Amino acid sequence: MSEAGETTRVVLVRHGETEWNARGVYQGWQDVPLGARGVAQTMALARSLAGIAIDAAYTSPLSRARETAAAVLRGRGVVPVAVPELRELSYGVWEGLAPAPRRAAWGDLEDRWIADPWSVAFPEGESLGALAARVLAVWDRIVAAHAGDTVLVSAHGHVNRVILLHAHGLPRDAFWSLDQPNAGFVLLECPPPTIQAAA
Repeated sequence: MSEAGETTRVVLVRHGETEWNARGVYQGWQDVPLGARGVAQTMALARSLAGIAIDAAYTSPLSRARETAAAVLRGRGVVPVAVPELRELSYGVWEGLAPAPRRAAWGDLEDRWIADPWSVAFPEGESLGALAARVLAVWDRIVAAHAGDTVLVSAHGHVNRVILLHAHGLPRDAFWSLDQPNAGFVLLECPPPTIQAAA
């Protein structure tokens, strides 16, 4: 039986590749399913994680993250909980734009996004600060609720970067140094949150 004060082990995964990933198109909140390569990646991910017992699972509500979680959990009897706060950063008007038209219309903003991502708020979308606020609040609740357990969290590139910055105590300017490939995973040992989780 788990007890308060125990660490929570988290298997943090990024969804498999979509066709938009392959073409460099920003997805954000658009519900783009896995492509054929992404499906194969999730099968390989499931094999890699087969020896790890999973007690609970949480996923972004977007289908690419849910499909990835389903592949890992197949045959385990664990039902994932879809959590709206784990959806990807909203790119607003950038969603669906490939690199060339995106740069033609928003070149200055894209340069700033690359150089100083925390300074950018996407038109009709979000900033990284807004993303971090919603993601880390639910992250702390998940960790607090599963002391002593192993939990799968299936989410997205920028969501996972924010989580990894938080989990490793890294400064915000390390954001771009953290890169997780599609269908990649990281194992985290998380102590109880220092802030009391909301009831």
